[in-house]
Amino acid sequence: MLTQDQKEAILRAAGITVPEWEHDASRFPSDRRERPGESPSTGPVNAEARALAAKTHALAINELFERYVARRPETSLREADEVMRRRSPTRRA
Repeated sequence: MLTQDQKEAILRAAGITVPEWEHDASRFPSDRRERPGESPSTGPVNAEARALAAKTHALAINELFERYVARRPETSLREADEVMRRRSPTRRA
């Protein structure tokens, strides 16, 4: 089974635009050092929101990857047909 990073790398290599995972400390206060008098739970976004953002990103990557995998056989067949046509000029479609 491929990881999210591997799926993203495959999609990017195929020229597909992949949504960026925005791991921004200001969005997820629990990921940054606490200031005096501040705790992660007092920030605007808590660990649950971070987990939801990660899950949403993973779902988007999975959906793009599933579409990519579903299209690959069709693309491969089309390319193979084009190669065969170039090799055999007498072949009729």
